[in-house]
Amino acid sequence: MGSQRRYGDVSGLVEALDQRARQLARVRATKATAASGRLPDDQFFSNIRPELEPATKADAPPITYIETKWCPEGRPAGDWPEFRFYEAYWAPITAGGVPTREVMTWLFAQVAKPLSGFVTPWRGKARLRRSILEGMSSIPDGQRRALFEAYDDFEGLDAQRDHPRSRFRDFSDFLTAQGQQNLVSSAKQWHSACVRAELGNLGVLLTLALLLVAVVGLVILTTAGLLALREGETLEGRGPLDLARYIKDHKESFAMLGSTAFLITGLAHGLKDYLGDVVFWTTYEETQGRYEKRRQILAEVRAYLSHLQRHPDCERIVVVAHSLGTAIAVDAILAEARDVRALPTPERRAQQLNQEKITHVVTYGSPIDKIHYFFERDPDQHRYHRVVEDLRGDIGTEPFASPNGRALIHWVNFWDRADIISGTLESPSNRRHPHLRVDNVGVTSGLLANPIQAHTGYLRRPAVLDSLLDVILNRTIEHRTQGYVTYLGPGEQGTRARVQLACVGLLVWFLAGLAIYCTATVSIGLAAWVTGTLAALFVAAGLLAARTAILTRLGLLAESLVAAFRL
Repeated sequence: MGSQRRYGDVSGLVEALDQRARQLARVRATKATAASGRLPDDQFFSNIRPELEPATKADAPPITYIETKWCPEGRPAGDWPEFRFYEAYWAPITAGGVPTREVMTWLFAQVAKPLSGFVTPWRGKARLRRSILEGMSSIPDGQRRALFEAYDDFEGLDAQRDHPRSRFRDFSDFLTAQGQQNLVSSAKQWHSACVRAELGNLGVLLTLALLLVAVVGLVILTTAGLLALREGETLEGRGPLDLARYIKDHKESFAMLGSTAFLITGLAHGLKDYLGDVVFWTTYEETQGRYEKRRQILAEVRAYLSHLQRHPDCERIVVVAHSLGTAIAVDAILAEARDVRALPTPERRAQQLNQEKITHVVTYGSPIDKIHYFFERDPDQHRYHRVVEDLRGDIGTEPFASPNGRALIHWVNFWDRADIISGTLESPSNRRHPHLRVDNVGVTSGLLANPIQAHTGYLRRPAVLDSLLDVILNRTIEHRTQGYVTYLGPGEQGTRARVQLACVGLLVWFLAGLAIYCTATVSIGLAAWVTGTLAALFVAAGLLAARTAILTRLGLLAESLVAAFRL
């Protein structure tokens, strides 16, 4: 999500990995020198350069990639392994985006999602309910597996005939009738967790909606203030001092004007830039015009993936994705596997061998669970629901796992509690093989929970870069070669960020409530204070996210001033 630049993300990934590899090499060199008195051979990336190759698809333009060699310790230069970094780029497809007013309307419509969850039958939102159960560490593994199987049976037609109303009470009765009374207590915990999840999502959406309503109210109040100013005294024929006195006398109105203009500009830019692509991607109805954009994005990414899988020089593929790109990458992988299932047996096996080149999927800042919750339809019909689930695929289907439930692709997901877009990924869980799951690794972005920095700064965190280097260079955490599942998670839980975000949410509610009160009472002075505070919060968040760059530029400015005085 956000503004994209061709080659921007892939260049940033290569640069971050190169810097981290050299930093680790210096640390090893220091320790080795202290222990043995000599410098060891370095380990770093070498000969990093862009290259072009013809596309495997007819009439397609050449494909650009970044080529580099890894210099392992003790190996001659002629034996250095080569790595290529490709970028699937779809920004031209969504050029122009979605108008801000449509994004706002679309956002307000999502408030109904949690409200509908309170009246959704227990058989409804099946993947969401399974994902919540998968994330509940308070329920022992054995009981979780048993609840998965019981819920799968409860969805079946036999259970629907005996328990047609599909309330949670019916599920409890179903467990008792099946002789599984010992699961009822855990099932109640599961039900409570589902209700809490709906309440949490409702709180987030209401906060966003309240903030938008408050900004709209401030716009109305600012407009009223400007109209009042226009009907007041005229400044025609007066000098700058008269203008300064006029602004001073009406400072509240002018403060509101500046702050509101800043808020509107930032809000409009954020909604269009960060949610516009989401509107395209979450259009699942083929009868809607924007579905064509979604189909084109998926086709573009699949073309890159197909090119790599069929490339004769490609031995292994690691898919790395950020933000909305994580959902697009996973959907492209599953779509390729779905099409392969329709091929004749000899050709199907050949394509499956190509798909087995993917050993890892690494995601960070991923909104996959949130996309599934807010935007994917939940079919009412049992059979239609099963057809859609089985066709789409998940972590329990090829190429992520074999038909007998053996893990093949190691999916590592990095998330930060301060990043309100990301989270743990539980929705890809499979109803037939619930033991398979995404390897969720928590990371923290610092002392202060800054959502902007948290979402964009994953490649500045040593834990993420070290894991990426290990995944790309080694095979120590590869499911396919090990024959068993090794998880890196859960990582850091970010308790401090949870408290800070809760405080920020309360502050937003307080300020938004004041803004609505100011609009209702036409209180210009208080409204000016509210708009100024809101604008200051946005500026502070931006400064914190860019503090390193700002300090660097201040240092450059000081050096320039010193050089100017020397002249």
